[in-house]
Amino acid sequence: MNLNLSNNMNNKNPALLSHISQETISLAYCCKITPISGSSIALTDIDRNLEIDGTSYRAEPGLTVRLIEHSLGLSTANVETLSESEIFSEAALSRGVFDNAHVEIFVVNYEDISQGSIAVFTGAVVEVTLQNGIFKATLRGGMNTIKEKVGTLFSPQCRAQFCDKECMLKAARYTFKGSISAVTDEFKTFKDFSLLADAGYYTHGIIKFLTGQNANFSSKVQSDSEQCIYLATSTPHRMLVNDKYSIVAGCDKNFRTCVQKFSNAKNFRGEPHVPDICSIYKNMD
Repeated sequence: MNLNLSNNMNNKNPALLSHISQETISLAYCCKITPISGSSIALTDIDRNLEIDGTSYRAEPGLTVRLIEHSLGLSTANVETLSESEIFSEAALSRGVFDNAHVEIFVVNYEDISQGSIAVFTGAVVEVTLQNGIFKATLRGGMNTIKEKVGTLFSPQCRAQFCDKECMLKAARYTFKGSISAVTDEFKTFKDFSLLADAGYYTHGIIKFLTGQNANFSSKVQSDSEQCIYLATSTPHRMLVNDKYSIVAGCDKNFRTCVQKFSNAKNFRGEPHVPDICSIYKNMD
């Protein structure tokens, strides 16, 4: 564990700083993610749970934290972990659970929690991905966080989630229920000959399996074409012919899609006609 704690020395416990200077140390990363709405998620990268200030930090040995420092007080961090629980599922990402969530990362001596902690990062989630079973969150702190908050006042893309209370469309209208006709990749791709929608209609949508070993498993749709559905996340079990599923149309959050695909321009929660800063400066030249 390589830590640069020079910016965190002023108000930290000397006992922990003394421990860090030793030849043999017992440090653990702790990460607390607090969504805008919902309960906090507390994790640690060692193989046992830690109780710190009344919060239980769940053992997550696969947790990886990468800290990057820039000039002018800017900082970026990446947090990665295996997505074995529903907390980090594709469905949670699609609902925007982690959008702009507050994140605190600190280190402790896991052999002596009483030595206190040293904060190494405070910021917000700006991007989340789920690929091959790995959940990854990109975080920004310092002046980057301030810039993000100002920047999100205007956005060319819609800030609503498809069919939520701001979008105001009804999911039932855009949901299709079918069954697998043929499997082309046992964990990621299948065909349903009853699918009649145009290619791309379900891309970015959500599929949920209703029967079979994958019942209740949900995934984002990576793409669709010619009655074929490609999942963004592999299913936990092999897909089989006649497995039933439901699938919701996909929305890429662009204004053109909102108008042409869903006829929902009046509820578009973005500013597609506001010029970006580069365009403004270009017009001034």
